[in-house]
Amino acid sequence: MSHSKASFTINVDPTNPGQFFACCGLFEVANRLCPGSESWFNDEGTQFFIACGSHSLLELIKAIGQTRIESSLGDDGLKRLGTLLSVAKDSLSEQDIADKTRLQQSWYTETITLKEPFDIALDWWWDGRSSVTLLKTWAAKQFVTESIARPLLDSIKAHNWETIDVTNCLAIELPVKGLPFCFDSMNNTQNTARDYGVAPSEVKSAPCIRPLVELLTFVALQRFRPFRPLKSDLLYYATWPVPLPINVAAAVSSSCVYAGGKCFVFRMLYRTKYMKAFFSATPVPFLEFQNDQT
Repeated sequence: MSHSKASFTINVDPTNPGQFFACCGLFEVANRLCPGSESWFNDEGTQFFIACGSHSLLELIKAIGQTRIESSLGDDGLKRLGTLLSVAKDSLSEQDIADKTRLQQSWYTETITLKEPFDIALDWWWDGRSSVTLLKTWAAKQFVTESIARPLLDSIKAHNWETIDVTNCLAIELPVKGLPFCFDSMNNTQNTARDYGVAPSEVKSAPCIRPLVELLTFVALQRFRPFRPLKSDLLYYATWPVPLPINVAAAVSSSCVYAGGKCFVFRMLYRTKYMKAFFSATPVPFLEFQNDQT
């Protein structure tokens, strides 16, 4: 459908890849509630608009807080696998080994679902394409559902969003009893004591994280992907200043189609050998953006 007026606006830092893709994730969930929704940025890329009928931003955030996150392995399967992975191999019974093999095979193709009212299935990190593999920020043995996704959702659910200006929702830091995905470039460091100013292990309170940025980016990457030129570590994305439906917007965001917006490039920060984070992005002329797509 075609919209002439936005349902709501949010402020965004377009040089923060996490905030950009969080906008895309918000568009994804809005489109599930109101199929045919459209979105666009202002010319500078500092405001994001979604036209989704009568739905307000506050209603959308509350709907996110009301959803559930489920793994295709189920809670019992995840718990059983976690137990088996923590036990020395030579102490496992034949049944334990069989269970471990079966659960690991299922885990290697795990799907995480945002349940009603969205019903969004997420498994993008298993995609073999290099740009997607590079975007996986967590270690191979981390259980994303329990250690990252659900604590982020719990934080969103616990906060009283009616007390703030939700236009700035992507800037809201909240305590999270878990880990971030490290998509928010404003909070990313080299993960050393010097970067933090203190040893992270000595910090007893829950860290303050921007849970909407982290969780919505995780959702967005199922459909919205930055473009990675062949044999390059550069990742490009672009805004769009005209109202677009979700499939067209996804193509524009990954540079497949140019719609007159701003273009940005960023790299991944290697926190450890196996864990990564998003660095901040810098604007680039579209000519450079276009020439690198080879």
